[in-house]
Amino acid sequence: MQHAVESEWDQNVGRLTYVGNTVAESIQVFGQNGTKLTCPVAASATETWSQDTPFLLYENAGQVFAAASGEVSQIAHDDEERFILRVLHPDGLSTVYYGLDSCLVQEGDSVDPNTLLGMAGPVFAFEMLRAGKAVNYTASMAAREGAQ
Repeated sequence: MQHAVESEWDQNVGRLTYVGNTVAESIQVFGQNGTKLTCPVAASATETWSQDTPFLLYENAGQVFAAASGEVSQIAHDDEERFILRVLHPDGLSTVYYGLDSCLVQEGDSVDPNTLLGMAGPVFAFEMLRAGKAVNYTASMAAREGAQ
């Protein structure tokens, strides 16, 4: 499944991180710096965050919402012309949304957890980064209610 979402993304947009041991234990503190995250989709992850796969992977996830308040900093396309969005949050966290079939926001837009970003493609991945390194906030992430 890893090859379905792996691609050569622009360095500034981010890339799915497949390298374990790249994040110091001190950075992987759940909920560090107060960012309150809500799961971007109502679906259950088909692959959960781990050192080997430091992102969440979903299949047929449907609607994709912002995980927290912030600003859309970049929008790009993958090799299959699906959208990749990066949202910067006030405390330095960034969230990256890979594999969107549609995109309903533009660079510079302010978003909050109720902002619909677009519709997921068949495979959707969600990554959380701090200082360019993958972090795991899944234990403190609230469930998404009511998305279709």
